[in-house]
Amino acid sequence: RLCVLTPPSSVPREASLLASLVAAGATAVHVRKPGATRRETAAYLSSLPPPVLAAAVLHAHHDLAPEFGVQVGVGGEWWPFGCSLAALSPSLLQGLHLTEAARAAAPPT
Repeated sequence: RLCVLTPPSSVPREASLLASLVAAGATAVHVRKPGATRRETAAYLSSLPPPVLAAAVLHAHHDLAPEFGVQVGVGGEWWPFGCSLAALSPSLLQGLHLTEAARAAAPPT
């Protein structure tokens, strides 16, 4: 399974790129926009097509989840949402915001 982490800053055509990844089989789109205000996060979510919203997991501003029908990644635990840690390289895992439970489930480094 493929899980996508958004870039910290928006990039050109990001919504259409995410839509292509979801169409190709991505099961989760981890929306990570550090420093984005609640209003900026809401605007970002408004720009996403329905298939991307259906796969979205919020990293921050969890109160927006009901309004947009998205999931919430509690405490950085985005992996239960259909993502396989085994598919990630150990070097990538070191840079991710994971809880101890998620680190324990990860492949050895």
